[in-house]
Amino acid sequence: LDLGPALTDPVRLQLPQPEKTASGWKAHVTVIDRFGNCTTDLAATAIQWPEQVVFRMAGREVHGLVKSYGHRLAGDLVALVDSEGYLEIAVVNGSAAETLSVRVGDEVEVVESGRR
Repeated sequence: LDLGPALTDPVRLQLPQPEKTASGWKAHVTVIDRFGNCTTDLAATAIQWPEQVVFRMAGREVHGLVKSYGHRLAGDLVALVDSEGYLEIAVVNGSAAETLSVRVGDEVEVVESGRR
């Protein structure tokens, strides 16, 4: 099985990391799946008060986390924990990426404990 020539000069990319702020976190969209769900680089375990957290992205806000898409109506913008334990912004039965016009690398402000 020929896989081609061996790499001798690989380039390591510097990916953004979530940053702690005075009011919470500055996270980034790392993956947009085929449904338009926007996964961030912030692990859900970093959030101390998930019921009081506010997500700000592309001029919109999402208050609190839902347990699943079924906890809101079609078209609602929601935040939830994905299957790998990261925070995700989604639109129920829609595309958050299209709705918010966001791309991989865009920032997500995460405000904890109702602090604004």
